[in-house]
Amino acid sequence: MVLIQFGTMVVDRALYLKKTVMGKVIFQVILVFGIHFWMFFILPGVTERYKPHKQTMRVEYWCSTKLFAFKFDMVTAQLWNHEQVSSWSHF
Repeated sequence: MVLIQFGTMVVDRALYLKKTVMGKVIFQVILVFGIHFWMFFILPGVTERYKPHKQTMRVEYWCSTKLFAFKFDMVTAQLWNHEQVSSWSHF
């Protein structure tokens, strides 16, 4: 799990450095769907049990963390590339 998270961080940084906004958005959407698929289908099937309250709390913390990370990346990109980002306002 740690290696997968490290791999996603490397891909995220690579997309950030290449300044590919659409690639980063697509990557984030795939990552969110992948995390939800893992938490709601694969993990309960592997552990053969379902704990809705504990599971829900973990998912809420994970989604909140990803939301804040995505927002931080967006604000960072806007601050460092103001003139380029301001031309993207039509997206």
